[in-house]
Amino acid sequence: MKIDDIKDYKEILNIVNKNKSSIIKNYNLKSDQILVEKSLIDKILVLLKKPYYKDFDKVQVIKTIIRDILHLKENDLIMIKKGSIFVKVFDETKKRKISKDEANTVAGRFNGIPEEDLELFYNEYFDQEDIEYLFDSVANNFVRKYFVRSHISNTDYEKNVFGFIQNLILKELQEDFDGDEDFYIGFAGYIFRKHFKMAFEYISDYILREAALANKHILEFLDYYSNNVIVFEGRKYQVPNLEAENGLRWHALSMVARIKPYIMAQEYISEASEMIQKIDKKIESLYIDGLSPIEYNEKNIKLAKEIRDEIKECNEDMEKIYDLLHTLDKKTNVESKKKELECELSELREELKELKEELVEVRREIVEKTTIKKYEKLLQEKKTFQHNIIVRSKVLKQSRESYMAIRNSLTKALMSKKHILRKED
Repeated sequence: MKIDDIKDYKEILNIVNKNKSSIIKNYNLKSDQILVEKSLIDKILVLLKKPYYKDFDKVQVIKTIIRDILHLKENDLIMIKKGSIFVKVFDETKKRKISKDEANTVAGRFNGIPEEDLELFYNEYFDQEDIEYLFDSVANNFVRKYFVRSHISNTDYEKNVFGFIQNLILKELQEDFDGDEDFYIGFAGYIFRKHFKMAFEYISDYILREAALANKHILEFLDYYSNNVIVFEGRKYQVPNLEAENGLRWHALSMVARIKPYIMAQEYISEASEMIQKIDKKIESLYIDGLSPIEYNEKNIKLAKEIRDEIKECNEDMEKIYDLLHTLDKKTNVESKKKELECELSELREELKELKEELVEVRREIVEKTTIKKYEKLLQEKKTFQHNIIVRSKVLKQSRESYMAIRNSLTKALMSKKHILRKED
């Protein structure tokens, strides 16, 4: 994308110039860091809501604007996090060119980027929540791509797994960040190495979920670890075992039997929680003036009763006046008194008319029985889900120990590879 593609760029520049205080250079007292606050980004995004930008990638538009405004080089790093934009000016002089011989070796481990720079970048821009979200997404994509869709073999898995995971980490980083590709390749390696076990723990979770759902390929893949020794291309190999800390070895079918209650309970709780959120939105849509349909009806029924009481009182007052007028008709020299009573009667008639109109309006406001029934049904559905979540939570707690033991065994196996047995073995 080019600046010329952004139709309102001059207007955006005016917004930036009026909000220069939202661009913080030397962020965190570091000369190579800049923060563009969310408040400024939000003002730019308001302009990008115009129909002209309907098919534009808003994130890419923002990055293009920031690069131009701050006069950044192509390899300077841009990160969007919680609505703000962080910029790290990339120092090209610190990057060491990796030779072909160094590729995929310890010397070229981080693609020529000094480890201390990667560590500083990691500490500055990543917290535990970011890391967990990243590896959960990577694990999900890894299992979907290589197990559910393409049915990877154990041989291909052991040969390529580390590269596959690192590439998926890189892809995730590039979706959120922008800048020097060599840096992100190096950072993907750094972050994978730093959280090596975590990556495989998340992968284990997704594999076990598929196993609990009776995914045939996953079960065949796990059967591999039930072997002690295999012969491959004429040579004997020791296979990683699914072994618990107490020495117990797991087989695919026995694993599924133990993990299924945990997985099913976990799945139900997740789905039920989503259903409760949807039900809450439906319930909320039935509220009137901040009151539930039942509360709203109770308020109107009470109000209707109060109006009926006033109508009754008004009618009684009118009856009294009629009686007085009838009495006065039999007397003389009481014209002034009769006029006074007729005036009161007229006022009461007007009041009665207004009360009756008000009563009609209140009755019209009373919620229909079908709406009340719908509301009560939603409440009951929510209550049922909440009760079932409590039941499933108990199952989750009871089966967690078995699940974690199997997950730990699988994580260990997934991180390992078969090795050649020596003749004496």
